[in-house]
Amino acid sequence: MARWRHVPLTLSFLVTLLSAMTALAARDEYQVKAAFLLNFAKLVKWPAKNQPAPGQPIVLGIVGDAGVAKSMSSKLEGAQVGKHPVAVRIVSRAAQVEGCHIVFLASGRDDDAILEAARSRAALSVGESEGFAARGGMVNFFSEGKKLRFEINTDAAAQAEIEISSRLLRLAKLVADQ
Repeated sequence: MARWRHVPLTLSFLVTLLSAMTALAARDEYQVKAAFLLNFAKLVKWPAKNQPAPGQPIVLGIVGDAGVAKSMSSKLEGAQVGKHPVAVRIVSRAAQVEGCHIVFLASGRDDDAILEAARSRAALSVGESEGFAARGGMVNFFSEGKKLRFEINTDAAAQAEIEISSRLLRLAKLVADQ
């Protein structure tokens, strides 16, 4: 009987450890996605109405919970894209998309109003929900085995007058609006 008295404590420790490892893996995943966003910014050209002026920041809007925003912000803050500093904005309403160049919509947060605001303001919309690109998002992350991949909806990008580099298009799975 004495052998078993530590089982609840051990199980509690293991559950806590697994939870921490899951949170760390999710944080790392969002830091990888943030690195992708920086590369996307280097490989797209916005229309004149949303092209950042020399020295002005490229603004990345993040739609997600506090953990997603914190993880991505830690990777993005202080970064540069060419001669443009990167600024991060937390977005929770469509009106906050104004001035953003890229809007990342975390899983479960791909609000149609925010997606439409991104399109109408020529911001590159990036999501991670199944079917996001087919619903009009421009770039969508997905897993293929253990690899992080992305798909691009060229129709949605063209409607917003965003030009995507052929180098980026070659790496993507291409999709169209549903």
